Amino acid sequence: MSMRPKTKRRLVVLVSVVVLLAAVVTALVVMQNRRNEAKIQGYRATGLSKYEAGDYEGALQPLSKYITARQDDPEVRYAFAVSRSKVAEPSGNYLFEAIQHLEFYVQKRPDDVKAKRLLLELYNSVQRNTEAIALADAILGKAPEDPDAMRYKAMSLYRLRKFDEALAVAEKLNAVAPLDLAGQRLTYELMFNLRKPVDEVLKRAAKQREANAGDPRFELLQAYAHMYANQADEAEKWLDTAAGHVGGEVETVQLLSSLYDQLQKFDKGQKVLEKAADATDDIRL
Repeated sequence: MSMRPKTKRRLVVLVSVVVLLAAVVTALVVMQNRRNEAKIQGYRATGLSKYEAGDYEGALQPLSKYITARQDDPEVRYAFAVSRSKVAEPSGNYLFEAIQHLEFYVQKRPDDVKAKRLLLELYNSVQRNTEAIALADAILGKAPEDPDAMRYKAMSLYRLRKFDEALAVAEKLNAVAPLDLAGQRLTYELMFNLRKPVDEVLKRAAKQREANAGDPRFELLQAYAHMYANQADEAEKWLDTAAGHVGGEVETVQLLSSLYDQLQKFDKGQKVLEKAADATDDIRL
């Protein structure tokens, strides 16, 4: 049956209107998608700019909004992880959030040793000991003398009460980084937990002090050894010696003050802090 000309014209008009509406809708969708994409990329640019400027708190919101839309972006996930780890919250959950994003980044960028060290530090902060040991071993497999990996591995083994294994790692750390006070102190703590003979501990401390004459770090360790031996007077003597040599080194000052406090010599500990505060602008003192 043939279609009347008038009907044909109506169909042509109808089809034309439908096509035009479809084109308009498509154009509107494309425009909206472009606006959305521009907005998303704006979050990325703003967040990375603030991150690179050290404005970690300011970086969190735009980076978070970007990640909500684009999760598979290693650079942004790393920037968010670092920023999140720098902006503390009372609950401590911010560290777990940082770990989650950093784990993603490390999976995507397995050769980034700097990121692995940061992840190792975060594992240590939340005492995820098993993960820390595994990651430390991975780092040490490629860099056998990496001091950070050795330190965090030894600390994790310590917390798991694997004192013998921890001591072996700590002693390797001492050989690689002999001036690392935290590493040296860790070794002594492990020796104490393993109930090493007092003479062995004192001889070790004396040998190190004599090899580093005038260094307050090793005078502190000598005092620490005497405290283990229950020789309070000798311990105080070496703390006083260290106090005469110490400057504004934060870690050394903090340990010196802490050991004075353990001997209940609170006035001496306070004087050490006040002296160091005058010698440095470090806010930790």
